[in-house]
Amino acid sequence: MIDLSPAMEPKRYEPVYIRDCLQKLEEFRTEIDVHKGEIEKRIGTLENDIRGHLWVMDDFTGPASRGLKKARVDAEGLIERLEKVKRGYKDLPRKEEEPGSISGERS
Repeated sequence: MIDLSPAMEPKRYEPVYIRDCLQKLEEFRTEIDVHKGEIEKRIGTLENDIRGHLWVMDDFTGPASRGLKKARVDAEGLIERLEKVKRGYKDLPRKEEEPGSISGERS
């Protein structure tokens, strides 16, 4: 009988590499959350800001509001994409950590 087992194995990644990538993604997620929070604040104060401004017409509220809401939707889309990337990194095949290693570092 002929052995038809695969000639290749999936690449395995160091656990420390995966942890570093996940940490960077978390940092990016924090930046997106801060940006989204700033958008939410702007949406909340938009009408008063426009009314109180000397050179901006009141009818600008609609377009400005739509633009901010689109920016919020875009930020939410980035968060969804980022979560998919995180799941991808978590599902990567990993190398076995050596006993006695610190944080996945090899001695």
